[in-house]
Amino acid sequence: MVDINDSLSKFNGKTIIFKDSLLLLPVSLKDLAIKYNCSQNKGIFPYKLYDINYIGLFPRFDLFTNITLDKYLLIKQSYNNILWNFKEESIKYCIHLR
Repeated sequence: MVDINDSLSKFNGKTIIFKDSLLLLPVSLKDLAIKYNCSQNKGIFPYKLYDINYIGLFPRFDLFTNITLDKYLLIKQSYNNILWNFKEESIKYCIHLR
C-alpha cells in the first residue's frame, strides 16, 4: 500500500494546478482510455459527494455516475471494514493509484 503522505511530501510548499482535459478532448478520460486500448483505466469516484471532509462508510450508490450496481457492489465490498476518506481517495483517483 502506498503512503499518500510520503508520495506527496515533495509537493510541500508547491502549488498544484489542475488542467481540464475536457476542454481539449470533449470525452471522459475513461472513454479515452477505452478508445485507445489503454491497459489502465480511470477508476470510479462519487462526483456527487461534495463533503471534502467525509470519512466513513463507502459512499452510497446514488453519489456515483455511469456505474452499474454490480460494479458498485463489487468495489464497495473491497472497502469492507475500511473507512473511505474523501481526501485520500481523491488524491488516489487523480494520480490513479487504485
